[in-house]
Amino acid sequence: ARRQRAVRPLLLAAVAAGLVGAVAIIAQLGLMAWLIHALLINAASPASLWPVMLGLVLAVVIRVLAQGAQERLGQHASATIRQQVRVELTALWATLGPVRLAELPSASLTNQWVEQVDALDGFYARYLPQQWLALLVPLMMLAVVIYLDWLAAIFLLLAAPLIPLFMAL
Repeated sequence: ARRQRAVRPLLLAAVAAGLVGAVAIIAQLGLMAWLIHALLINAASPASLWPVMLGLVLAVVIRVLAQGAQERLGQHASATIRQQVRVELTALWATLGPVRLAELPSASLTNQWVEQVDALDGFYARYLPQQWLALLVPLMMLAVVIYLDWLAAIFLLLAAPLIPLFMAL
C-alpha cells in the first residue's frame, strides 16, 4: 500500500483506460447487433449502413488504443515501483557495509535484486488495474442491460451468483 501511493495516478489512469476500452467493447457489440439486424431482418442495403460500419471500425480502434494505453500505464507504474525497490535495496546494502554483506550468499543478493524485484511487475502492471476493472466493468454492463431491458437485468442478477456455484460443482 505504501508503494502504491507513489504510482496511484498511473494506476487510476490505467483503470480509466480499461473503462474506456470496456465502453468501446459495449459500443462495438451494440453496433454489430444493430448492423446484423439491419442487414438480415430489415434487408437494408449495405451502402445505407456505412455510418454504422464506420462507427464499428471506430469502436474497434478506440478499444485497441485503450488496451494499449492501459498496458503502457501499468508497465510505467510497475517500472517506477521496481526502480524504487532497487534504490531501497541499494541503500540497505550500503548501510550493511561490505563486511556484513560478505556473510550473505551472493546468489541470494542477486536473486533479491533481479528475480524478486521483477516478480512485482505482474502485480502492479496487470493485477491491480484488472482488480478494479473486474468490479467496475460488470457493473457498467449491468447498467446498460438495465437501460435496455429491466427484465433481462433481473434475470442476469438472479443467474450471475449461480455461475461460481456451477463452476465449483
